[in-house]
Amino acid sequence: MIDGLVLVAYGEQLPELEQSPVQLNEEENQTEQSNLGKEEVAVTMANELKTASVLEDVLRNVQDSTEKLEQRIREMEEEVLEHFKENDMTAISKLVEEKEKGESIVAALSKVAELVNQ
Repeated sequence: MIDGLVLVAYGEQLPELEQSPVQLNEEENQTEQSNLGKEEVAVTMANELKTASVLEDVLRNVQDSTEKLEQRIREMEEEVLEHFKENDMTAISKLVEEKEKGESIVAALSKVAELVNQ
């Protein structure tokens, strides 16, 4: 051996080191644990992606539903004016009830959207 250099003899084979059964079992256990850890991470990541996808769908549905309810509320305001001109108080009270219910649902959907965004 020269300082800093290692001489290798070609043609000679070094004897392979035999491992004891204990060493082999330890290596197998480490490999299995490593594989299990990787599988757990993969499953966790897949679940997180599914959850994110579901929450995105919920948020999209909440927004769509809110828009539809708000549109209906605007339509009902116009209908109330028409019934007021005709002095149809029964129709007006039904529209007011529907409007209040729609507004309550919009408020609840807003809370759902807030929870999803947290």
